[in-house]
Order: sequence, then C-alpha cells, then structure tokens
Amino acid sequence: IQRSHHIGRLRLPSLCEMAEAFDKLACHVVAGFTGTTCVSATNAPLARARSGPLHDRAHQGTELDRVQRLWRGQRVRSWIAALTSATIAVQRVHRGVVARKLAAARRAARARREARAIYHYHATLAQRTFRGFYSRRYRHDFRARRRYVEAVVATGE
Repeated sequence: IQRSHHIGRLRLPSLCEMAEAFDKLACHVVAGFTGTTCVSATNAPLARARSGPLHDRAHQGTELDRVQRLWRGQRVRSWIAALTSATIAVQRVHRGVVARKLAAARRAARARREARAIYHYHATLAQRTFRGFYSRRYRHDFRARRRYVEAVVATGE
C-alpha cells in the first residue's frame, strides 16, 4: 500500500493513484481517437452513460468531451498551481538555509578577527613592557651612567 505525501498544503498522489489516473487518461484518449467507448473498471459509469438508450453521439458526446476537457484543464491548472507553490516553498526554505550558513560563516570570521585583535593587543603590551625593561636594564643603565659621570667629574677636578 502506497501512501500519499504532503509538502506544505500540497498533497502528492501515491503511485497507485497516479497509475489509476494514467489508466483513466489513456482509456479516454484511446476512446477519443477510435470512437469507441471506454470500458475500464474505473470508468464503468461513463461507459454506461455513453451506451444508454438516450445516447446521441452528435450532441451528448461532444458535451461530455467538453465537460471532461474543462474538468481536466481545471485539474491540471490547480495541480500546476500547487506545484508552483510547493516549488516556491522549497526555494524559500533552501534560500533560508543558505543565508543562515552564510551568516554563521560571517559571524565566525568576525569572532576570529576580534580574537586575533585581542591577541595582538596583549602581545604588543607584553613586547612593550619587556623592551622597556631590557632597555633600561642593559642598554641605558642608570647606575652605570651615574658612575661614569662621577668618574668624569672626579678626573676633571
């Protein structure tokens, strides 16, 4: 047993329903081309109506054909409208998924940039502190300079 499926408000027919609809359509097409009546099990009422005592092929057949044509056209138009709305729904959902992925990627890139900026800020602070310490300790030694100035003053007197 095949089940029919639903997409939003659209009801997709099962394989059995599609096969029955195809059989009906094929039977009516063959009957229209050959001028015979359709005697399939699914169309027995129509076949009985066409073979009844009040059957006038010139008038009643064309009216039945017209009603069938209008009914099938309406069914096809409604099916196309349902497929169009289902297609739009699928496209809308797909675009939403793609946009959410893109937004997540942009958020992740921004978070990486912010983390890198924080890392560089703290690295700069550490380097500044160390370079100041090293410079004062080994390059611009205040005590050594004071001893040098005292030695120059002492030798100059």
